[in-house]
Amino acid sequence: MIETAEAASEARRRAILGVIFGFSAALAYGVSQVLARHTVSDIAPPLVGSCLALFWGTLGCALMASRTRGAPIQDFRRGVFLFAAGGIFSAMGVTGLFIALERAPVVIVSPISSTNPLFTLVLAAIFLRDVEQLSPRVVIGAMLVVAGVVVLTVA
Repeated sequence: MIETAEAASEARRRAILGVIFGFSAALAYGVSQVLARHTVSDIAPPLVGSCLALFWGTLGCALMASRTRGAPIQDFRRGVFLFAAGGIFSAMGVTGLFIALERAPVVIVSPISSTNPLFTLVLAAIFLRDVEQLSPRVVIGAMLVVAGVVVLTVA
């Protein structure tokens, strides 16, 4: 019984940390989009801006990852492929965002780009069936977020 209570407490702590980091990421993305809009409006073209943003992001991630040296890698080849694919899609997303910010106001682009939870849910349902469980509550929450985006964009 004690192990079950400890496991539940640990799961709750991890979930709370996940929510905190999720909101931190949302704040960071919000700041980055405002800065990106300023950059592509007054300083540099979108491709230059996205390359510089990805460079600094890579440098920051490398510094943080250096703290985890020696961590075990289960399947190196598969990991390299999946991280590379994720990086390519991330770069496409950042570049697309910078191009969108060059052409439209940040108050329109940001909510539209925030519809990514729908894509994440669909792709998680397809590719992460054995890892992630999508509850009706999660699906409804994502739909409400996207509905809010639609209301903001249309208004």
